[in-house]
Amino acid sequence: MEWTNLTEIDVVAYGVERSLNGTQFTSMASLAARSNTNDKESYYEYDLQATPVTYYRIKVTSRDGKIVYSPIVKVATNLTVKQDIVLYPNPVTSKQFTIQMNSAAGDYFVKILFS
Repeated sequence: MEWTNLTEIDVVAYGVERSLNGTQFTSMASLAARSNTNDKESYYEYDLQATPVTYYRIKVTSRDGKIVYSPIVKVATNLTVKQDIVLYPNPVTSKQFTIQMNSAAGDYFVKILFS
């Protein structure tokens, strides 16, 4: 999931919500807004439990508590291969990232290159 906000004035948080039927949504992730400016900001979130058809929306919470939802986006895929290692956000922008391992328990060597 990737989205760009043209302004973040008075935005305090974003929530990524997912649904299997397009009507009943559950929270997938919460992200704090990066700025309180007119600057354009891009955000990324990965759904490691995506299904062949998944619906998404972004919940935007403003400083005064008002909540606004983005339009619902339907994502259909025929991917059946699950990634063993996922690094996010990609690209890394704030010197902080997460590595998700979907493999069996064990010892692994992971090499991450920054360019």
